[in-house]
Amino acid sequence: MPPFIPPDNVFAITWGILYILLGISAFLAFRNGLATVRKPLILFIVQLALNAWWTPVFFGSRNPAAAFIILLFMLAEGIWLGQALWHKNRLAAGLLAPYGVWLLYAGYLNAGVWYLN
Repeated sequence: MPPFIPPDNVFAITWGILYILLGISAFLAFRNGLATVRKPLILFIVQLALNAWWTPVFFGSRNPAAAFIILLFMLAEGIWLGQALWHKNRLAAGLLAPYGVWLLYAGYLNAGVWYLN
């Protein structure tokens, strides 16, 4: 395992907080209806789908290489989502920043597992 892995309970707490922030971000972005925010809505759905896909690939299939590629797509798509939200609601976009930082950290851990195994 790579260095700087937090205890398991930190992952659960962190993901709980991140999902709350994602939910608030989505609420702020979409509270006035979906007609004007079609692109961010699609990007949010894609982000959540990539997020859901990463877990079974990394843990279920035990394929850190494929999971890392998914994570790279998550990072790129997350930046695209943040930019799309920035034009609609800057607070909603800003609430994605902790998620982006966590994805970078997860990328470090994922790459470390891939490299060390």
